[in-house]
Amino acid sequence: MTKLCIDGMNLSLTQGTGIRTYAQNLLSNAAAADISTQVLFGADIPHSANPTERAAILADPHSPARSRTKTDRLIRRVTRIKTRWGRSAQIAFSSDKIIWPNANLPPAPVVWHASNIFSDANRHFRNTGKLVKIRFDSESSKPDIVHWTTPIPICCDQSINICTLHDIIPLKAPYTTNHDRIVFSQLCRRVFDRADKIISISETSKLDAVELLGIPDDKITVIHQSVSPPETVINRPIQSLHRDIEEQFDLEPYQYFLYFGAIEPKKNLLRTLEAALTSESRLVLVVVGHRGWSNDAEHYFLSLLANGRTNRIRHLDYLSETQLASLVRCARATVFPSIYEGFGLPALESLILGTPVLASATPALMEVCGEAACYANPLDVSSIRDAFTRLSRDTAYCEELRAAGLAQAKKFSPEKYRQRLRNLYTSVL
Repeated sequence: MTKLCIDGMNLSLTQGTGIRTYAQNLLSNAAAADISTQVLFGADIPHSANPTERAAILADPHSPARSRTKTDRLIRRVTRIKTRWGRSAQIAFSSDKIIWPNANLPPAPVVWHASNIFSDANRHFRNTGKLVKIRFDSESSKPDIVHWTTPIPICCDQSINICTLHDIIPLKAPYTTNHDRIVFSQLCRRVFDRADKIISISETSKLDAVELLGIPDDKITVIHQSVSPPETVINRPIQSLHRDIEEQFDLEPYQYFLYFGAIEPKKNLLRTLEAALTSESRLVLVVVGHRGWSNDAEHYFLSLLANGRTNRIRHLDYLSETQLASLVRCARATVFPSIYEGFGLPALESLILGTPVLASATPALMEVCGEAACYANPLDVSSIRDAFTRLSRDTAYCEELRAAGLAQAKKFSPEKYRQRLRNLYTSVL
């Protein structure tokens, strides 16, 4: 059986990101495709920790500051220096007495660990422009393939290296991110040059990489993502969901719009808020998301809320997966007029749950939604405003979008995703 290891850099995050969701889906679907899955973690674990303590830190890498001996501090400094000559990963001890997040076991049968590998590798790349080589210290368990879920300055000479390309927004729409453009460009070029295969999540991202980074077209394979909302929400009687929405959030089903995702410039939330507040719609706009690197939009709508100047905006910082899926399923429409996206996973989740989507007329979102979305020009407030108005007034149009969305979502089914993964991993061995 093929042994596949993916990096756990984003799996260890306490709050969701697009790449974390991608990694979770990749693990679960690879396992469903009869591929033996592994994860490489890089938690900061003192050398003096015993096996149970190491497992506890792996299960909660964001726990309070560690207690360190003088020996720990010395080993940490030496390890950081030795990174330039490569690092090794060991199979981590895990105990069934320790409860891991969202499950009773680690997210894969084999869990590797190399302390601080991701932060040390990024520091090393910034200083030298070179990748860090990693070795897996078990001949019988070492992976056949290492799949890096985003460009990371690490490679493994023992295995096939695959890297996922999500987007190159720092170069395509640079004013919407806070990346160091030069470091980002150099990292992408170096990682993609070393990779045996590059996976793009969309035709849009592939075209960007070919045009702006000069990556050979034949080195990139497009494998669209899939997502599986909680079955408990999909299969739950709609009246029961309606009751939950009313009691938990004091919202009337289908009488609110929903935005969910990070609050940052590329998501275009400031124009979205202006459009919603000045449209002819009287429906509430619910915003679910935490602060990104720029807070302009957040400061704007939070000030309106704080001053009691509007009751048409709700802000929820973070919800459980089930709560969020329930909100999506009962929304009038979800709202994603992003300035640019590499794919648009929230839009796909909305289609799967039968919820209309207000999307920006940008290549990736149009690739995902097809004819199943109400499109707007993301740079034109009046265009977004008109979409809000139409969706709030035209119930028949919303029903058409619901039906079209369910049909469109079948193109991104988990079964098709698993088959594409199986074909990919077979082709590179």
